[in-house]
Amino acid sequence: MEHTLFNLGFITLKIKTITLILFLVIAALMLNNPGYAKDHSKTESACFDYVQDKIKWDYNHRSRWEPHNIKQLCRGTDNPKEPGNCFHEVMHGGSYNNDGINWGGGTRWDWQNALSLCSGANSTEKRIGCFKGHIKEGHQWQESIAACILDDR
Repeated sequence: MEHTLFNLGFITLKIKTITLILFLVIAALMLNNPGYAKDHSKTESACFDYVQDKIKWDYNHRSRWEPHNIKQLCRGTDNPKEPGNCFHEVMHGGSYNNDGINWGGGTRWDWQNALSLCSGANSTEKRIGCFKGHIKEGHQWQESIAACILDDR
């Protein structure tokens, strides 16, 4: 038995129909996001161990991270070394940025912004390359971070 939720004459929605529509929308969203159903606990744990006490999170050479910050950095990655490598590259330089990564206002980053850019990275080269490309095209750093996170998923 279906119960009418509302009736506008030309549109009558039944609870059973709405439930079916919601189910289909949620299923479509899950299928469009392959990382949604994945269990990342092993790679996130390996990432945590790779970063803690090894990768400096600031310019004062501190490598002891607050656990919630590492968890944010590692969340959703399939490659446990990449978020940490990306963060190190952005903050301290290395193989992908000999001249530093200019965020539009210099090459010295706030660690929170480097964390945002590198969170869940699966490829340091791809994430940083994407960011540099967006900045070169004239996009703001905030927009560039958001776009590059989506591009590397």
